[in-house]
Amino acid sequence: MRRTVITIGNFDGLHRGHQRVISELKRIAKKKNLVPVVLTFLPTKYSSTLLMSGEGKKELLKKWNIKMYSLNPEDIFHLSAEEFVRDTLVKKFNPEYVVIGEKFRFGYLRRGDVSALKKLGEKYNFQVRTVPLLKNNKENISSSNIRKLLKKGKMEEVNNLLGRPYEISGRVILGDGRGSKLGFPTANLGVNSGLLLPRGVFITKVLKNGHQYQGIVNIGAQPTFSTQNYKTNIETHLFSYRGNLYQKELTLLLLKKIREEKKFFTPSDLKKQIEKDILQTKNFFQGGSEL
Repeated sequence: MRRTVITIGNFDGLHRGHQRVISELKRIAKKKNLVPVVLTFLPTKYSSTLLMSGEGKKELLKKWNIKMYSLNPEDIFHLSAEEFVRDTLVKKFNPEYVVIGEKFRFGYLRRGDVSALKKLGEKYNFQVRTVPLLKNNKENISSSNIRKLLKKGKMEEVNNLLGRPYEISGRVILGDGRGSKLGFPTANLGVNSGLLLPRGVFITKVLKNGHQYQGIVNIGAQPTFSTQNYKTNIETHLFSYRGNLYQKELTLLLLKKIREEKKFFTPSDLKKQIEKDILQTKNFFQGGSEL
């Protein structure tokens, strides 16, 4: 492999803090004619609150002309800081530069820090560039903070910290047809089980084969029709779309939360509320405040 400039981390969400690191990575790659690489980690079986799937991360990095490689954490968790650098970083990726955030930790029990990496760089012939953390209102931008906001449905804040709208992508699966019976046909999305899904009713843009549609999505447990609340359903109603969406790939951009999901006494009451939700959504788009 040609010599690389590489950065290491989970990079869940690829938020604005991550983008600062990646901007430095790209700057060095261009200046030194190096291959820019992001080294990240596969989700474990305990990962259930991801901001984006591994495939979504790879696709976004590809748009930025960056190669992504993923390691299985179980293959490296036992390695000391030097073993990780020598046997993984140097032997497999041949770095000339390593770009990291100022709080970077690595190696067994996270015992390695920035100072240790710089010393190892001297030994194994690479330089280390440290990027300061990015703050928003005096608070560090981090994946964990974004997850907290997402669970609360604060989409404007989430999207500001991500630097783009929060995405949910998946294939349309068979639903129970209740939306059509109410007069609002929906596309039911099947998604990665590890993705963090905020519950409620949201204003959304829907992407399909390069086309955009305005719409509304309910993410939740269908409490009006079901007493079981352990399964999360994603039901999207697209405005001005006619056609069969079954088995089609869709991407939802969540722009704003309208309300919490709630149980209605009758389907007629639910229908009236959906009509209000749709009116509010159309007013949102007509007002020119899409993002």
